[in-house]
Amino acid sequence: MYRFKNNKYTTWYFAIIGNANERKVNNGYTENHHIIPKSLGGVNSKDNLVKLTGREHFIVHLLLIKMVKDIDIISMVQAVVRFSHKVENSRQYELLRSYIARYSRGKYNHAYGKMWVYHRKTSEISFIDSNNFDDTIHIRGLPYQRGGTAGNKWINDGKEETLISSSRDIPTGWCAGRIFVPSKAQIVNINAARHTKEKDATHSKSLTGRIQIYNEALNQSKRIQPERQEEYFQNGWIVKSVPTKKSTPVKIDDIKYETLASASTALGICQATVSVRVKSQSLQWKNWVYV
Repeated sequence: MYRFKNNKYTTWYFAIIGNANERKVNNGYTENHHIIPKSLGGVNSKDNLVKLTGREHFIVHLLLIKMVKDIDIISMVQAVVRFSHKVENSRQYELLRSYIARYSRGKYNHAYGKMWVYHRKTSEISFIDSNNFDDTIHIRGLPYQRGGTAGNKWINDGKEETLISSSRDIPTGWCAGRIFVPSKAQIVNINAARHTKEKDATHSKSLTGRIQIYNEALNQSKRIQPERQEEYFQNGWIVKSVPTKKSTPVKIDDIKYETLASASTALGICQATVSVRVKSQSLQWKNWVYV
């Protein structure tokens, strides 16, 4: 069981939780709250859930920021940010923004002193301590990242690579292109690292029980927990499954696939990656096209 700091905020927190548990009937609007937050190891058991009013829920999340250790503060701040639509005045807004400014950087940030790298030979992705970076073994960043290159071009000097505007001239000592261009087999390995069975199962579980709603005026759809539907219905949202576009056949290296999904299965690459490659029309993927 997670141990909170022994301070007045913890006392106030459990006083609110205790009062809520003692309420036998509450005909007003309530929200489920994890007594031990899931980010701190809490589970979806009946013993770890309590029904709070909207105001109580907002207050206990503010208290949690003062109850946890430095490394967990940013998680609690991020949870409070999700209540931003309930902020009623400038003082509350200023308080939230000050928490974000203070606890999203430096030692409070879980990524402080760490970096993403990939192995020069195997392309294996790692999130390591900056002090353990070895230039002879690792390359900074990720070997393949979707998006962010429109209107730019890659250049390298044999040791480093960077993006510059397509309108700029290539500096002396640099040449066009990347040092490392992943093969299709390496992209399969990269996606396997990003989409493990455990990650996909966790994501699927988080969506279990949610309903899909749609706002015609905004032309937006989202999935929400059933207990939140009333607040959305009051703002023009309705329960509706938004029809998806019919998939267009694609041809990859002269092999035709009827859908992106079938191409994804055959190649062992996630569907999103197939879609991005087909749309990119880059020299490397010129044989990936819609038909």
